[in-house]
Amino acid sequence: MIVMTDGSTTKIVHWSIVRQIEYRLVCIGMSVIAYLLERAVLRSIKRGVDLTPRA
Repeated sequence: MIVMTDGSTTKIVHWSIVRQIEYRLVCIGMSVIAYLLERAVLRSIKRGVDLTPRA
């Protein structure tokens, strides 16, 4: 992984195995949450649920 720092200098960062696994698990978890949220929104649109706030 290359990290951009001040100006045009670059710094190469080598992650440990534990950090890489943690990063992958977080990515997978966020993807699952995004997928489920998208399905819930599409399902509510398909059913015609009114999401506008009532005053």
